[in-house]
Amino acid sequence: MSDPVKIASRDISVKQLTMAEIRKFVAAMQAEAEKEDNKAHVLDMLFDDPVPAAAVSIATGLSMDELGGSFSQDEMRELLDKVKAVNPFFVGMMERLIEAGRQLNKT
Repeated sequence: MSDPVKIASRDISVKQLTMAEIRKFVAAMQAEAEKEDNKAHVLDMLFDDPVPAAAVSIATGLSMDELGGSFSQDEMRELLDKVKAVNPFFVGMMERLIEAGRQLNKT
């Protein structure tokens, strides 16, 4: 499933992530969490959203540099919303992981 969106005069195709892409993303997320120099992407800092920049990159084919480039905040919000609409099960998984992390931090 793919859904196009026009942002900053560009046609961007937003695809649904495959199970293999999600599995690879989760493994990379776990490896990144173990690094001491883990730095957040500007997109992750700007929006309180369960969909991280790395997943937006996978779903759109845009590089991390492109995501942190010349798009306006409104354009990025529109792109995030489109990625979420096309990937509702992935969003649910991320929300559960975030909640699990919050629960672990309480203990």
